[in-house]
Amino acid sequence: MLCKSLKSTLLLSKGKLFSTMSIPNLPANQRLDGPIIAKINAKIKENFPDLTHYQIFNDSYKHASHEPMSTAKNTTESHLRLEVVSDKFQGMPLVKRHKLIYSLLKDEIEVDEVHALQLTTKISKEFNK
Repeated sequence: MLCKSLKSTLLLSKGKLFSTMSIPNLPANQRLDGPIIAKINAKIKENFPDLTHYQIFNDSYKHASHEPMSTAKNTTESHLRLEVVSDKFQGMPLVKRHKLIYSLLKDEIEVDEVHALQLTTKISKEFNK
């Protein structure tokens, strides 16, 4: 699968992670090699061993000029988007899938102050449609 955004994506393809995070002049609020994203990646991979697709986007740069960001502790990894495809979601309604991810990433949201987390959660069959 091809990356959707050349600026800031992390992609799991055929069991290997690929990233565009090493683009040298990329601002911190677009990169994917920060400590919060690293923790999120580790938790997702650990809790979803049957992961068939995983992609994370750092959309923080889109919100840099918003007033709340001027006083926020976390401005570089504050707005994240995740696509998680796993058959672990089989039989779960969308709300339960999202609750599972939110509970898994509770510390990143509360302690590390991830301000916004947009989720796409699917099983393989839904993703391949």
